[in-house]
Amino acid sequence: MHMKQLALFLACLAAGSAPIWAQTPAAAASDKMAQIEEMFRITKPDQMLQQMMQQMHAMQAAQLDKTNLTPEKKAQAEQAMQKMSRVLEERLSWEKLKPIYTKIYDETFTSEELSGIVAFYKSPAGRAMVEKMPVLMSKAMGAVQQQMGDIMQQMQQMVKEGEENK
Repeated sequence: MHMKQLALFLACLAAGSAPIWAQTPAAAASDKMAQIEEMFRITKPDQMLQQMMQQMHAMQAAQLDKTNLTPEKKAQAEQAMQKMSRVLEERLSWEKLKPIYTKIYDETFTSEELSGIVAFYKSPAGRAMVEKMPVLMSKAMGAVQQQMGDIMQQMQQMVKEGEENK
């Protein structure tokens, strides 16, 4: 290497712009996608989605059991719920949602933030969060369901009072 070339190379290094090691935008995007994929691998959103659907089915069945419908009407309602569940499962499958979530994560987080998020999920606290999230969601859904039951009773009472005042 000639002295002038060496001096130019060192100047580029000092300026932090050595073009030899600069990451291309395509490579940076590829790294970011790899980080998003790693986060999905660690956090298992596909499994969480499946568990959420199962909990939703169980809650619907429990609500149906509480009704005073005739066996025939209950069977019809159950069939309708099963049809709706199949549509939801198809439309909200991880295969359909993954590209959407990937785009959202890509638009929302920087590569540095994704690195930190992945590091968190690899930590003991992050692993605990992933492992305990289904329990947390189940408890939260149960609490919301309880609130909705109370709200529905209150709304039914309001409708009844409104009809009586006519």
